[in-house]
Amino acid sequence: MEKPFIQSGKEFTVFEIDDITFGVLICFEMAFPELTRIIALKGASVIFVPASAPEEADYLWEARLKARAIDNQKCPEK
Repeated sequence: MEKPFIQSGKEFTVFEIDDITFGVLICFEMAFPELTRIIALKGASVIFVPASAPEEADYLWEARLKARAIDNQKCPEK
C-alpha cells in the first residue's frame, strides 16, 4: 500500500532543535535494536517512532520501546 508513496532510505539522519538531537524510525523499524543504536551513536537523545498498530499490540510496542531505551542508555562513569 505504501510503495507508491515512499521509498527506502539509505542513511539515518539526525537533526537538532534547541540543542537537542532527534532521530526518526518508522513503525516496524523499532523491532531492530541495531537501528536505534545507529541513531543513538549519531547523538540522538530523542527518537520519534510514528506508527500505526492495532490496539492489541500495545504490550509489544511498550516492551520494544523500553528495550530500545535500555539498549542505548548511557552507563554512569565510575
